[in-house]
Amino acid sequence: MAAELGVVMHLYIMGLEMQPSRLRGVRQQIFDLGLVQVLN
Repeated sequence: MAAELGVVMHLYIMGLEMQPSRLRGVRQQIFDLGLVQVLN
């Protein structure tokens, strides 16, 4: 539980620091990599 909360907080902080245009650019890559991880 604590590890999951840590991951969520890390992603939230990364989202605050990234510029919206860059976040949109990497969104598809993140989605694709997540899908590959789920399917394996």
